[in-house]
Amino acid sequence: MRTKQAYEVEGIRSDETTFTVEVLDCSSEDEAKGLAQHYADLWRCTVKLYRAPFVNTGSDPWAAGQMHFICRIEPTSPPAPSA
Repeated sequence: MRTKQAYEVEGIRSDETTFTVEVLDCSSEDEAKGLAQHYADLWRCTVKLYRAPFVNTGSDPWAAGQMHFICRIEPTSPPAPSA
């Protein structure tokens, strides 16, 4: 039986500020990348995908070095217009 791994997706606005992190519980890195692409397309912005030690549902951020950067994913549709 394969254990699921925790991942987090962080959205990046055009001014490089970040927003809402989605917590993913995936069976593989490829599955996590697919879900991260879904969020990039849904939010119409670039996202960063990270591997986390476990699913953190609290409000405290991870300490430096606890999350492992996997990749940056661009949306397949154009970015949302700035307000």
